[in-house]
Amino acid sequence: MDTDLSPDARFDPDAREQPGDDAFIRAILSQNPSIAGEGTDRSDAPDLSSVIWPQSDQDVPDLSHLAETSLPHRFTLTPETLETLLAQGRFLPWRDGDLIALALRGATLCDGEDSGWCSQVKIAHARPDLTRFRCVVGFWRPRRGEIRLFTGSTVPCRRALYDQASGLRPANLLPTGLYPTAIWRHRDMWPALRMSRGNTAHAALEIGAESTVLRPMSGTCLDTRGKFSRARPYDNVHCSHLLHPDAAFGATFSSLGCITLRGTAAPSDQWAAFQSVLTDHGLRSRVDLLLTTDKEAALATSGSLPATLRPGSSGPAVSQLQHRLGLAQTGYFGPATSETLATQLRKQNVGAVILTDARAKSMGWDEIEAIDGPGQKR
Repeated sequence: MDTDLSPDARFDPDAREQPGDDAFIRAILSQNPSIAGEGTDRSDAPDLSSVIWPQSDQDVPDLSHLAETSLPHRFTLTPETLETLLAQGRFLPWRDGDLIALALRGATLCDGEDSGWCSQVKIAHARPDLTRFRCVVGFWRPRRGEIRLFTGSTVPCRRALYDQASGLRPANLLPTGLYPTAIWRHRDMWPALRMSRGNTAHAALEIGAESTVLRPMSGTCLDTRGKFSRARPYDNVHCSHLLHPDAAFGATFSSLGCITLRGTAAPSDQWAAFQSVLTDHGLRSRVDLLLTTDKEAALATSGSLPATLRPGSSGPAVSQLQHRLGLAQTGYFGPATSETLATQLRKQNVGAVILTDARAKSMGWDEIEAIDGPGQKR
């Protein structure tokens, strides 16, 4: 029976690191010899105009359950907002170090590229376009009630999806959820946030973690028609490598699926500030990553965010879901639960790894809150 063990419970000693963004950059540069500066126009770059982000929330796997919900263009993110996101997602992050990493897909800072440490941050909606920085990435210190966010991205660049469709190298999108990560490395970049099993032993950190990721079923669009499959993607958090639009990449950042912050490996810009927080916290420290959307954060701010189960959820409702799916009832929503749920939801013409009450009822299952009650601080 396939099993999802909670973080820190296992690792695979036979795993080997797959080619990451550094190899991707080298491959692109071998075809396009120099990364130039702002506004680079390359006559030899491929036509990437067909590589687009879904234009409707109904077609976005992380948002299709909220497609009919309209929200203000701007909202204020607070520690209370983040606690609500954790409660309604049935997430139990690692809090011992008083540092949780954050990433909001589809958002920009209203003021500047770095919010600084503060008790609230003003956020504006910005639909990802696989080209510009349309996400924010940063940290939350729960005990201190402080948040710090930077300009970044949580999606692959257009060239990565173009190459995926061409069969050159795999690209992916990491679904929203709570992921164990640790301060370690990304390729030869130290320090960076690295996907892990929660085990901070050297061998476990080197191996990384398995997750269920989204890849286009055909073509280049990361929409609800895509396929969710288990992989060891090494979707770590690192610098964007680029600072300005580059036609060879079709973007202002380089990523096959990793979360990136604006800056170079030097380090520079927002990546340098992010990296300094990692350095101060210390190598091999566990720092869980909460990946969400601006829409869900806005709903949490208004107190109207519905309960869901997704990657990283835990508790009685997850055990009940695993029972329904024929999986071992560990109570932790990991890659096995994600992949099996995606297969079940596909039979309902739903492309997602998020279980909502409406989706549960459509399959004759119990609602989430009927199993473990209303969301509370966890």
